[in-house]
Amino acid sequence: MQGDNTPPIDLAKTIYAEGIVHDAEGNSYPLESEIPETSAKKIFKLVNGNQSIRKTLEVGCAYGLSTLHICGGLYGRPDVHHTIIDPFQYLNWHGIGVENVRRSGFTEFNLIENLSELALPELLRHEKCYDMILVDGVHTFDHTLLDMFYANRMLKLGGFLIVDDCDWRSISRAISYFLNYPCYELYTPYRERGSSLMPEIMRGLARKFHALSKMLRLDPFLKSTLHPAIYRKIFSIRFPRLVILQKIGKDERFFLWHNEFF
Repeated sequence: MQGDNTPPIDLAKTIYAEGIVHDAEGNSYPLESEIPETSAKKIFKLVNGNQSIRKTLEVGCAYGLSTLHICGGLYGRPDVHHTIIDPFQYLNWHGIGVENVRRSGFTEFNLIENLSELALPELLRHEKCYDMILVDGVHTFDHTLLDMFYANRMLKLGGFLIVDDCDWRSISRAISYFLNYPCYELYTPYRERGSSLMPEIMRGLARKFHALSKMLRLDPFLKSTLHPAIYRKIFSIRFPRLVILQKIGKDERFFLWHNEFF
């Protein structure tokens, strides 16, 4: 176990290499339920490469690997702060996530030990705003969408919304729904694929036709003609594990806004 003030990224590398984490008393536990190192590095690269990112929020911490990469990206930058929401940090994770942040010497953070459906509205009520928000909490469709809903309300223009485990069907559907928002676009590379019922050659044709239909502005016609379920079968999106969305405009949807094609 490394001592105090080990830089966040160095501490994270050690944890990944050893596969072991330690609580404040020195007890050891096998590393589990961690974000993959490749995904964590993408988060670090995003935060470290964007000087405008100063205030960050994270839903779900566990052993703190994603937290260390966020704090590592903020490390040495003035006027920064990271907020963690994790109601089970001490109950299930022995406080190891926040202890790892303390060991790294990063002090500008706070832990909210409350359920995200209660903590997020409270942050919004206090008019908190963030440059980057990571959602990695309860993985049901409704809960993920709820976390993303509040994230949208508190995310600054130009800010980034990161969602983990997007290869889960429940979370993938939430991402697809959010991509219908006019004020968001994908920041990470992604792959478009048709339904698994379609042969690979048909998937390729579907991708090309979808791109052509958008270029020729036929997409509204297709959506008005095809049933939403059929449209999704043809033009469904298969997301990578980690997806980054960027808020490119204000959320100015009319109160009657609705889109079934997700």
